[in-house]
Amino acid sequence: MPAADYIAMNNREPNLQAARILAAHQIPWSRRSQLASLALIRHALEAGDIEAPTISEPLLLLAKLSYRPEEAMRLMTTTDLGEPFEIELDEDPAEAAAQILQEILASITALAPTALL
Repeated sequence: MPAADYIAMNNREPNLQAARILAAHQIPWSRRSQLASLALIRHALEAGDIEAPTISEPLLLLAKLSYRPEEAMRLMTTTDLGEPFEIELDEDPAEAAAQILQEILASITALAPTALL
């Protein structure tokens, strides 16, 4: 995907909040090739700050979502009924990552209970 598309998606919620959290905690990421929300989740998972016991391979799910950023955005910003929603992220990186991951998992479960898990 072109860098301009990533930049555009990173200018939308929850990526704006995630980018602020990443910057505040000096967590490296690339605005031109990653979604801030997914970078925050990846950091928390790799650091062992959060767990995802309902997912057999959370980093694999994250890789799939990173490969399909438009789908990731839809899962983070739209209910299963197609209604847009926004979440207010905690300032703590691990808590914020857990919030985003929870929303993604809830959306996946509502749409297709075992599709990406």
